[in-house]
Amino acid sequence: MDRLRHNWLEIKEWLQRRLFPWLYRLFMSEEVLLHSLQLEWQLLNKQLLIQFQQGNRQQAVELAERAAQVAIDLGKSGLVQLATSLNNLGMLYRSQGRLNEAVACYKGALLQFEQETRPEPGAVATTLSNLAALYYSQGEHRHAEVCLLQAVRRLESQPEIDALELATVLDQLAALYRVQGGYPQAEPLLERALRLREEQLGPDHPEVAKNLSVLAELYRSREQWDKAAQAYQRALQIREIHYGVTHPDVVAGLQVLAELYRVQGQFSQAGSLHLRALELCEQKLGPDHPEILPTLSSLVALHRQQGQYAQAAQYCRRMMTIQERILRVGDPEWLKTLCDLAELYRLQGQYAQAEPLYQRALDHRERLLGAGHPEVATSLHNMGTIYYAQGKYARAEPMFRRSLEIRERHFGPEHADVAQVLNNLALLCDSQGQYAVAEPLYQRALAIRDRLYGDKHVDVAKSLNNLASFYNARGQYDKAEPLFLRGLAIREALLGADHPDVAGSLNNLALLYGAQGQHHRAEPLYERALAVFERAYGGEHPNVAAALNNLAEIYRLQGAPQRAEPLYRRALQIREKVFGPVHATVAGSLNNLALVYRSERRFDEAESLYRRAMAIFEQIFGAEHPNVATTLTNLAAIYHARTDYVQAEKMVARALAIREKVFGSAHPSVQTSQYQLQELRKLQQPVPAAEADHLPAGDGA
Repeated sequence: MDRLRHNWLEIKEWLQRRLFPWLYRLFMSEEVLLHSLQLEWQLLNKQLLIQFQQGNRQQAVELAERAAQVAIDLGKSGLVQLATSLNNLGMLYRSQGRLNEAVACYKGALLQFEQETRPEPGAVATTLSNLAALYYSQGEHRHAEVCLLQAVRRLESQPEIDALELATVLDQLAALYRVQGGYPQAEPLLERALRLREEQLGPDHPEVAKNLSVLAELYRSREQWDKAAQAYQRALQIREIHYGVTHPDVVAGLQVLAELYRVQGQFSQAGSLHLRALELCEQKLGPDHPEILPTLSSLVALHRQQGQYAQAAQYCRRMMTIQERILRVGDPEWLKTLCDLAELYRLQGQYAQAEPLYQRALDHRERLLGAGHPEVATSLHNMGTIYYAQGKYARAEPMFRRSLEIRERHFGPEHADVAQVLNNLALLCDSQGQYAVAEPLYQRALAIRDRLYGDKHVDVAKSLNNLASFYNARGQYDKAEPLFLRGLAIREALLGADHPDVAGSLNNLALLYGAQGQHHRAEPLYERALAVFERAYGGEHPNVAAALNNLAEIYRLQGAPQRAEPLYRRALQIREKVFGPVHATVAGSLNNLALVYRSERRFDEAESLYRRAMAIFEQIFGAEHPNVATTLTNLAAIYHARTDYVQAEKMVARALAIREKVFGSAHPSVQTSQYQLQELRKLQQPVPAAEADHLPAGDGA
């Protein structure tokens, strides 16, 4: 019975939808038939719109196809209806990924419009715009441009221009030019679209704000900072008026304006806007809502850029707390935050906190992604970096080599990520005195980056500086100088003369001249580097401390300890404020200041600083780190100056044992310690005063 009822319902539907309308049309007049078809076409379009809005795409497609058939039945009087139906079908096919069919529909719609005596320009422009969007999504930019230019001409040909439709097409054309790097072509289009919207909607309409935001992004891309800031600020004011200060669009506006200030180094303005955005989010959503994560992430980046690693870590830990509540362990976003926090600990010299976080990220990635995944290679690289920073060279090398093997297998031997590992593996081998191994690694990293980028990328400058530093340390100054100069030229061309990376290159070049005793050439470069860092970061950044240290060293080497001491003291104060009293760079500053005291024969003060530095190194790295050996050698020089050769011998013997264990017997620093130990033992034997030799001055900082 149910089957009969089902069959009857199917027959009834067929009679109502197919047979009866056909019989009805058979006996009606042409005028009545056309009117009936018009009504049917309108009804089908209403139904397809409802189905589309409800997400029933396939039902919408079937209704659109029926509407197109009805438009065909209308004949010549249905050209506009057929063009409209084809346009609708094109959009629906595109939403289903049926791109070739979509293109055919859009082109068919344009053909129908061409057969019209007076086609409506707005409808033609809409179809051209839709076809352009399809071409754009397929990367066929030239075809998209032709369609959009035709759409603009169609709209401009109207007696009364549809200003808002024209503004939309101008937006599309500008976006097309922007994606191809055609910023000069895009700018006047967006500015015209803005004027059209202001004329039609008024200066304070939300659509005007949207236009201003896009225009501001373009200005930012062209480094027109003032124009970008003005556009962002105006967009923000409009949104505050319309939506209220806690609306997500207002918070987003604060964020993008803050980022604009950040990239210009205007950290104070950026920080106040980010904090305001955070406060608004917290007021509306509470302190632990997931939507505050982007604002917290921005604050992490801002504080990190300023060298305020402790504050950055505080916000990063807060992100972790929120993410651990809403994300599964091992989620990519959670892993990224975990690695960011580990990196912030590393930058603060808190290696004991950083290492387990990096290890945790590695474990999760290996378990979730497999041992050969590129993200596993990233974690291995991070582990190698943290081991290297702690002087655990034997543990660092297999991490770097395994990361290199994965990246070469996955990306090929000429990839940027391969160059990154090669560079760090070279630094590791260099530190262990494996110079014959390190040099070709530096060279290969540079060659890869050179082939990939030429002089158009800052990574090339990094490799040039690393290889030049290698040659500089070996005394191969004729090889080092052209590399340093080329790296400086690349950074100045790409980043401008006042960028911190340019200051880094100036510093490296000054080191080269200082190593050759050309202090008159090194001093102005150090001074310029210091000025750039202070302008970029203010007076309390780690890079400022490093620049002060280098300038002080030049003064010391020129025999001007009275000029060096206040700079060393200021560098020490900055590092203690930024990193706290237990940090490797703080110990470095203590060593440097002790050198000044030693040169002035203020041995008690020097010894106190050396012992404090050694305690820091031992606390951070353990008792068998190369920095501990360096400080022991410097302490030995103090005892030597006091003629306490027994204590000096103990210090050098311990330094030698550390260096032999870390580097092996062939390392130059081991040979230096062996020589110093021999000379100290000679000094403890009764010899004529005229034949007494002297212990070398020590290793320095």
